[in-house]
Amino acid sequence: MSKRYYHVESAADECQRLGASFSWERGSKNIVGKVGYNGQTRKLFMSVTPSDFRAASNIRKNVRAYVREMGEGKCTT
Repeated sequence: MSKRYYHVESAADECQRLGASFSWERGSKNIVGKVGYNGQTRKLFMSVTPSDFRAASNIRKNVRAYVREMGEGKCTT
């Protein structure tokens, strides 16, 4: 049985809600999520084992900020 990453699922749900694309890759210690919107891409680094119960809500907040930046054209990466 595969392990569920609730914080990655919350990032994917938030991207879907905002109309952005989301993909992710798992490394040895981190998960790298890629948020794409308006022709731009931002990377979101997440821990494989988050120790804080607020990880999912913090990641949702970061995704909203990234999409807002990319929508305004202020994204430099």
